[in-house]
Order: sequence, then C-alpha cells, then structure tokens
Amino acid sequence: MAGFIILILLAGACGVNRIVVDVKFPPKYTFSSEITHLALISRITDSLSVPDNIQKPMVLDGGLKKGAGGILIEDQILKGMQNELAGHDLFRVVGKEKIFSTDTLPLFPKPVDPFKIMKIGKTFLADAVFSIESVQVTTSDSSSSFVNKFHESQNKIWSNSIVYDIRDVTYHNATLEVVVQLHWRIYSTVDGLVLFEGVFPDTVTYEVQGNSREDARRKLPSYVNAIGRAGYHAGSLLAKTISPNYETVSRFYYRGAAGDMREAVPLVKFRKWDEASAVWEKAMKSKNKKYRAMASYNLALVSEMKGDLNNAKA
Repeated sequence: MAGFIILILLAGACGVNRIVVDVKFPPKYTFSSEITHLALISRITDSLSVPDNIQKPMVLDGGLKKGAGGILIEDQILKGMQNELAGHDLFRVVGKEKIFSTDTLPLFPKPVDPFKIMKIGKTFLADAVFSIESVQVTTSDSSSSFVNKFHESQNKIWSNSIVYDIRDVTYHNATLEVVVQLHWRIYSTVDGLVLFEGVFPDTVTYEVQGNSREDARRKLPSYVNAIGRAGYHAGSLLAKTISPNYETVSRFYYRGAAGDMREAVPLVKFRKWDEASAVWEKAMKSKNKKYRAMASYNLALVSEMKGDLNNAKA
C-alpha cells in the first residue's frame, strides 16, 4: 500500500507512462544447468476403452482410447508437454516412450526401477526422464435454463403510451467439465533416482447455449474429444512448471519532469532496456531524492523484464 501511495505522489509531480510488456517468470522446479535433454515417458495403461457416445459422468484411472485409431489421452498429454517444451530453449525433448503394463496402476505407483531409467537415458542420450506415472480423469455434465422477458415495440401509440409485445424467452445452457489429475515424476538418468514428483490438477470447462436442452447438449464436444483436449492442456501446463514463462502485463514507469530522465522515454518505447537502464543509473546519483526514487523504481521494472524478480523486489 505504501508503494502504491508513493507511486501516486510521484506521478502527480513527474508523470508516468504506461507500457505493455512480456514479463519472464522463473519455473517452479529448477535443474542443474547440465540437464538439457529430456525423455518423456508414460506409465499410463490403455486398458480402459470408452465409447464416443457415452452420456454419463465417469471417473477413469489409467488411459483412455476410442477404438484402434482413436484418441489416447497419454498421447495427448505427452504431445502437450513436448509442444510446450519446444517453445523454450532451456530443454530439448530427445525421445518418448510408453512403458505401461496391461494392469491398471495405482494412482501413484512406485518409482520406475533405476536401471530402467538409466537404460532409457542411454537409449535417448537424455539427462533426465519426465514421467507421467498415472492419470485420473473425472467428467461431469449439467444443464440449466433461464427465462428472460423479451420486449418488442409494436410502434403503436395509444393515449401517449407505447405498446410492447412482452414474451418469455427461455435460454438453455449445457456444461461439460473435465478434471485431469496427473501424477508425475522426474528422474535423473545418472543414477535413476527421483529428482521431483508431484500431482498436477487441471480443469477444462465447456459451456454452450442452445434453443433447447437437447440442442445445447449437441453443441458440446464428445466426451472422448473433450478428454483428449483436456489431456493436452494439462500436459502443456505441467511442462510450464520446469520452463520459464512469459506473461503479458501492463506496467508504468516514471518519465521524469525534465532533464536526463526524459532521455529514457524513446529507449523504453523500443524496449532498449540496457540503454534506458544507463540513463536511470545516472539519475540514481542525483542529489534530488525524488529523482533517485523514480530511477530506483524504473530499474526494478527492468529487473522484472529480465526475469530477475529477486532484484526487482529489492
């Protein structure tokens, strides 16, 4: 709150500019710099087959498929992970493998045998193995409706009054919710031991509107397609926990009332942060306490742009 008050006071005297920037956020899990090549594996069974026309809530442990050429949820999860990691230069996916058995695994099975992990590492020349140990999928659907009065003018005036045709219009909504829980581990291929493990939940909700309850439900994706998309989405978000992420945000910076501080304005416009920092570093030596405060705030913004959140907070 104090920082917010300071911003208002300084802004009133010296003015601020607004910019939209991509801020880099560090990953939740970090590795040694030596780990750059990853192998993705799935331990999910595919013994549970679900028809496309299923019309009831369900809970599935294991994999999901639709016929011989249908959607396998483990494929979608691994695809989401691989595509997300491909967008970053921190890791390279060097291989994928399925090591599931024909029996349904518990929600969090025992770790893979270390020798098997080391063998996978040698096969793909991987530094670590990212494993989907098991998955739980829960779906639920619901329908609802509401009545809204629709007023249509008849353009008739009787005794200085406009006559309306008032009708009740019923809207029908249908909702399908897919909850995916991924149980995952990351293994080192040096000794086959677990580096990180956890449970990653994700929810995808579809909501549509129709002229009738049946019309609305027809507009929903099939259960199989919805679960496949949810698997891809969950896999993509899980991969983000080990990769730096960028978020587009709106920020303000002090442009200063006059003098050297103004030199940074065109530099910020073209995102030349190093050059702008040089201007603000110079302002930090000013005898004017207000200028030093503005420069300090702007330099913290630069640290945030570069992903150095600790320095930005300092």
